[in-house]
Amino acid sequence: MKKIFAILLVSVMMFTTMAASTSALIPFPGTDILTVTQDGKPIPGVTFELYRVSQYQKSEFYGENDTFLGTYTTDAKGTLTASHLTTGLYYWMDEMWVTKTVFRVTGAGYVHTYVDLPTSIESTVTTDSDMFGVSGEITVKADLSGGFLGEINDYGTVFLYSTNKGLDLAAIGFTLTKAEYDEESQYYSTYETFKKEDGVISVYEEGEYGYTAYMFMLTDGVYYELVVENTEPDAAKVLARLTVTAEGFPEAAEPADFDLPVPDPEDDGHEQMTYMSPDGFQIRYNALSVESRELDDHAAEFVYLGEGNGANKVTVRWIEGKQPEEALYDTTFAWADQEQILRTEGFFPGTTDKWGYWRTFTDAGLTKCAIAGEYNGGVLMFVVESVLTGDDETDMTVSDTLAEIIDSVTYFDFGEQTMYSYIPGVYASAGEDGAEYRVTLNADHTGTLSFQDTVEILWGSTELTADGTTFAYTIEGDFLFVDLDGEWVEFARQTAE
Repeated sequence: MKKIFAILLVSVMMFTTMAASTSALIPFPGTDILTVTQDGKPIPGVTFELYRVSQYQKSEFYGENDTFLGTYTTDAKGTLTASHLTTGLYYWMDEMWVTKTVFRVTGAGYVHTYVDLPTSIESTVTTDSDMFGVSGEITVKADLSGGFLGEINDYGTVFLYSTNKGLDLAAIGFTLTKAEYDEESQYYSTYETFKKEDGVISVYEEGEYGYTAYMFMLTDGVYYELVVENTEPDAAKVLARLTVTAEGFPEAAEPADFDLPVPDPEDDGHEQMTYMSPDGFQIRYNALSVESRELDDHAAEFVYLGEGNGANKVTVRWIEGKQPEEALYDTTFAWADQEQILRTEGFFPGTTDKWGYWRTFTDAGLTKCAIAGEYNGGVLMFVVESVLTGDDETDMTVSDTLAEIIDSVTYFDFGEQTMYSYIPGVYASAGEDGAEYRVTLNADHTGTLSFQDTVEILWGSTELTADGTTFAYTIEGDFLFVDLDGEWVEFARQTAE
């Protein structure tokens, strides 16, 4: 048993960059404890990267020979621990590469390192007169207190990351020229949520990948836009964190004096359309290049109108009372022999915690792809059909258009996928050396393999995947069986204490 786990660990670690292979030849005496705070309060759930400075690197900063040792996440107390560190110079960087903290390990013992995230940032930039038509200084300030990390680049673009959500991007703000502002205004004016109040334009796009956008004028020729992700519960409060001022510009008109551009009569300002399904989801598409058609109460197709040989389209259908693989067979059995159809799995379109099955068939220039997942008492399926023209530019446009249709899907209520409800849990197996080995399978199809080290995995219907290495598995009752180097190893489900 111990040998099998050792083989598994080696095969997984070959695909990771946890440490240089030569490090196993020298002792690991040092440990660093990093504490992350903001305004004196601990910050949990934030990921940092650890690097060892190369002995050949004269500078402490981002040496090309520096060794990446792995990622670590702070616990509820805002701390993380990195052990087995040899004598030398190291540095921590948050996963967005905004902060950097250098420390040194000298022999055995503990090193305590601290990162206190700033509560505000500020930067002043000079506009390019060739780009904006006017020159002056723009000062951008952002209040970061209460859970944000931020940075401002040389162009006045501000990035805000939420420390409450593992440094996910919360908002981005950037300057606009007059032409860019006019184009954005025309596009946003097609939204039903479009508003213009006190010189500020705002729109709201619903869904998991939606956003709230604000645009306003700083001075004649210079505008600013802030886009707030829907992961933030109150976009207006994020906007209130931002202060943008302009100085040194020619005297400008009052911001309230500017007018919306007149929509292009060729597209009448309504090219962006939304298909609302009675089955609880919506799809966005461009009506200038795609035509939507309802096939029945539970199906619609989106047909590409541009150049291309044959029918390039996406069909979406909800099928009641079936399971994904059954529905996929019904759809694909006429394509070709099942052995000729590529089978893959992954996160279902528009989600990060629901699972789906892919079936792909290619024959010369023809490609057919069906994607199916359990969805609210049935199966939701996308079928993509595309024919190559031989012209790379045309084929890329077709591919991008069809992909954008699927990527735009958002759901009002995507229920639990019950076909997987028996799988999540923590499974353990005892090695011959008395050590306990664990496999954790989470409900969102993520998980970990915990042997000598812990490695993140994804799990599907029949395989566990860890950084490019796959392991077949099956579950029988409360027992998980994993194929490790040709031998099936048994793991028992652990009951909650």
